[in-house]
Amino acid sequence: MAGARGNRPHRARPRGRALAAVPLMDEEFVLVAAPAWAGQIGPLTCDDQGPLRDAQLVAYAEDLPILCRYWRHVFLARLSARPAVVVPDLRGVRSSVAAGSGVTVLPRYLCEDDLASGTLLTLLSSEDPAINTGFLVQRTGAPPSRHTRAGMPPARRAITVTQPVSTYASCPGRAGGCGVRGRAPGARPCGVPARARILAEE
Repeated sequence: MAGARGNRPHRARPRGRALAAVPLMDEEFVLVAAPAWAGQIGPLTCDDQGPLRDAQLVAYAEDLPILCRYWRHVFLARLSARPAVVVPDLRGVRSSVAAGSGVTVLPRYLCEDDLASGTLLTLLSSEDPAINTGFLVQRTGAPPSRHTRAGMPPARRAITVTQPVSTYASCPGRAGGCGVRGRAPGARPCGVPARARILAEE
């Protein structure tokens, strides 16, 4: 299976002459906390992450890959803090933060119900949010997966008529030790619904 495993993102885009990645969608990352933490932190701006200095950070890995990506993109700064809590699954991170353990960065689709109910609050709205680009990956000579075709909207499904594809969801990479790889060349949002964000193939 390609894509996210255990609700944790992959670390690298597939490479090689036999593979051709087609940008499929962009998911947005959001900085969130429970209401009690949001009240302690107060107002934030992209120019000043100072109010977060004493916040407890919650991550799925010790090196805070998603938080590092967010800090570099939104605050234009390198994050040097260590996590207060590590939960090796993004759903667990969401539950921990909702229970009041601290602050984290999550894909919006993973926490949109909590944001709608007020269980979690967005700490900062950015006109240029940090994103994660998902790809369809063509494997030369491989037949298109029925699951892949079923998960795609018609415009993208047409690709499989002439180009066999597999699936792949990208994630924060690493550059200089604290990761921002950014968008793939030519990547643009394509409006794929949330249920199609993580595709699977046999």
